Amino acid sequence: MELTHTLEVTLNELLFLDDSMSTLMPWPEEVAFNPANLLRKIGHCLELVLPLPVSTLLTPIDITVGEAWMIREFSKSYAQLGSEKVGLSLKKKSYEAIFALESVAGAIPMASMPKFMREFEEEDLV
Repeated sequence: MELTHTLEVTLNELLFLDDSMSTLMPWPEEVAFNPANLLRKIGHCLELVLPLPVSTLLTPIDITVGEAWMIREFSKSYAQLGSEKVGLSLKKKSYEAIFALESVAGAIPMASMPKFMREFEEEDLV
């Protein structure tokens, strides 16, 4: 089973990702995951969150390292929804997931990561 990392995302971040991704896009063969699976995860989170009145609620979404890289690609640092800087926030969260997952897999030594990213414990990874 592939390692996953849980991101806590806002409704605006979910909407941004859902609007930015498409299953109709031509995906290169070397893409390490199925984009439809990530969109299903996003859709499931939206299904849980949309009936709720509070849009600042954080929703957990478990992603793989391949999905974290794809979120990083779609997250333009200048992107905003309302006053929320969703692009910058998602870019930071995607890198946190990438570094956490790759350090557990042995690809990156934990000591070489920035301090705020070393705070992840192995229990944070599912």
